[in-house]
Amino acid sequence: MLVGADGLRSVVRQLIDPAADEPRYTGLTVVYGYTRAGGLPAAPGIYRMIRGSRAAFGFTTDPDGATFWFARIPDAERSREEIAAVTPAGWREFAHAAFDGDPLPCADIVAATGDEVFGGHSYDVPETRVWSTPRMVLTGDAAHAASPAAGQGASMALEDSVVLAQCLRDLPDPASAFAAYESLRRERVEKLVKASAGGDVGEDRGWLYSHHIDWEAKITA
Repeated sequence: MLVGADGLRSVVRQLIDPAADEPRYTGLTVVYGYTRAGGLPAAPGIYRMIRGSRAAFGFTTDPDGATFWFARIPDAERSREEIAAVTPAGWREFAHAAFDGDPLPCADIVAATGDEVFGGHSYDVPETRVWSTPRMVLTGDAAHAASPAAGQGASMALEDSVVLAQCLRDLPDPASAFAAYESLRRERVEKLVKASAGGDVGEDRGWLYSHHIDWEAKITA
């Protein structure tokens, strides 16, 4: 049995279905950085999320005073070679320009960042037609990668692992376990991918954040 937990550009996904769609560019580039510069707005113990006029921004402050931040910026798709060639200064300038002129702390935080900054495009996998064969199955981003807007990629992968383990525990063979696992997970994860692609999971977030998996529940085919 092979569990394909090998991410956005999954090799196992291609083994299961050679015609599987390639990851889709979301139209967003995400830049990450941190700085130990003083005098910046502090957010100890919380994560502040800001929507500027052209892009989205988030930051937090660790106990030592370092500010960690990200910027999610609309952008045309560039080649891997072009992305790899961007220097820290280039990423800093790109992120700064997205917030320059906004009455927000974002541009100041970016400007105070040194070389600890990098970026890359955001991709998702909105639908994977075939999740499994009798001996192979996909989990996490290999099956349903989401853009980082909702911050739920790791959470969905962890949920997958628990539900897959339940199905393997309770059902007689991998094929039936894989089918049950997919039936329990597909609707939820595809809803998350769709919401995250739009940049907002909506006002009613109970479906996302209050989800509960009962480990003791018996899985039936």
